Amino acid sequence: MANKRRRDKGDGGISEHRTRAGPRFLINYAVQREDGSTRVVLTRGFVSRREAAVALRAELRKAELGEWVEPSKPRLDAYLAEWMQTQRLSPSTRASYL
Repeated sequence: MANKRRRDKGDGGISEHRTRAGPRFLINYAVQREDGSTRVVLTRGFVSRREAAVALRAELRKAELGEWVEPSKPRLDAYLAEWMQTQRLSPSTRASYL
């Protein structure tokens, strides 16, 4: 029986998924946050396994060197509150959104 190489824990992973455009690859890896907790990051859309492997190595390297920056996504409630401030809405419409 052939020995299949498995990644060590913490080395991340590469998976294939199907899209209408054809097969794509995704990477997932764990990083330590500043507060000590661990976050698993998932990045999709790589056209080839090789491209995904290069991106995975780069992201793991950034995490090792402490250069990885957590992507900042605003929470939906914060985004909607900001969005409502930029819209011209009647008071009744604004009240129905809350």
